[in-house]
Amino acid sequence: MGAVVNSLLGELRPEDVGVASLNEFVLLGLPGWDLAPEADFDEAGVFESIKERLAEFKKAGGRTLFDNSGIASGRRADFLADLARVSGVHIGASTGFPDELFTPGHFFPDRNRDVEYIAKLFVNEIRVGIVTRGMVRTQIKAGLIRTGYLEWPMTPMEEMCHRAAARASKATGTAVYSSGGRTNAGALACLLSEGADPGRIVIGHCDDGRVLDPARDLAVAAGGSYVAYDHAGWEDERLHPGAISDDRRADLVAGLVKAGHLERVLISAGAVGARLDGMPRGAHGYAHLLTSFVPKLKKRGLTDAQLRTIVQENPGRVLEVAA
Repeated sequence: MGAVVNSLLGELRPEDVGVASLNEFVLLGLPGWDLAPEADFDEAGVFESIKERLAEFKKAGGRTLFDNSGIASGRRADFLADLARVSGVHIGASTGFPDELFTPGHFFPDRNRDVEYIAKLFVNEIRVGIVTRGMVRTQIKAGLIRTGYLEWPMTPMEEMCHRAAARASKATGTAVYSSGGRTNAGALACLLSEGADPGRIVIGHCDDGRVLDPARDLAVAAGGSYVAYDHAGWEDERLHPGAISDDRRADLVAGLVKAGHLERVLISAGAVGARLDGMPRGAHGYAHLLTSFVPKLKKRGLTDAQLRTIVQENPGRVLEVAA
């Protein structure tokens, strides 16, 4: 049985994934943004703007981009699929909820929801298909499970989603991408306590300037999970409270590589195509990762072969599932 990667336009062969970024955003907004009195969404204009950003990513060598927004944060399977068709960039989507703030009330424990209910939701989006506008379930399958938390310690809702993500990962082989406002290895411990395979776990936002911890990152990598420095380009604290310079971020990547964990490093820009709820999105696009950040890694002595491992082989390995 071979391996495949689930994208918006169907299954990809692993060798077709190419240079990939797993933590980017196409449309992003808090649930309910479209019901606000100030809502004003120029779909055609936004589509053209994001298409240009994808073209820049492709020109820089990018081949695959994952929208890691999760279920209720602005994800639109039909919109993403149309972008993939016209841009020539493979686009994938995640299931899951980034944190409690981005989780609709229907799924909370006080609505008699439990871990198994949430796990079934995630599994359905991976095996059957993603639901898009008009309550239509498509045949588009999610290729990543997103979970996370606003702050540490996580809330009961966020813990339930982590446990559900671990169970969905065990059932489908799909990787879990966990990230929080203040990255903590406790999220990894929670996933492992449910029996998740450490090699199918990504711990994101390890470049959050409020909680930088190289020792934590070394321990995560040594345990077989992936360390993601996924906010390249977010250097302004006025836009992101955990912002650090890309130079400092590059030092973190180089340090983990030097420590012998090249095959456990992931990098992304966390760029946003369109922020739907009026919050800041940052000026940089998806191409920033390849045109600006990767050159900083080269200056720190990383070879072309090492960079290929980080931007191509590692994300490809994370995305692969059994056909």
